[in-house]
Amino acid sequence: MCRVFSWIPLGICARIEEARAALPMGKLVYSDDNIVVTRTDPSSGDVVVDRYYDVSPVDGLADSTTPYETVSLREMQGIWEAGKKLALRNISSTPRNLITWVDLDNDGVVDSGEQMAFQHVQ
Repeated sequence: MCRVFSWIPLGICARIEEARAALPMGKLVYSDDNIVVTRTDPSSGDVVVDRYYDVSPVDGLADSTTPYETVSLREMQGIWEAGKKLALRNISSTPRNLITWVDLDNDGVVDSGEQMAFQHVQ
């Protein structure tokens, strides 16, 4: 999909513009959907989303290094929402597996031994 995308910690998912409900399987169409990059605003500490066009050439890369718009993360809409489905499932028969990583050597790369599963505490 997008070759220009940054992930926000803890799995917060930013939307790639409006859901493409009319398209088969919600397929991303570069000429219609924006490329988004999440980052932390250095002055406020807030998570913001830079929006970029990809119209010429339509190649999955931003047309410019300057976003046409920057919005707050709250202004983005999710592609899908799974909260209700997760809340209603049987956790005994279908447990949820959450995995994160800790960059022990601070090199920005997930090395062997740095992935960790969250453990359910009762």
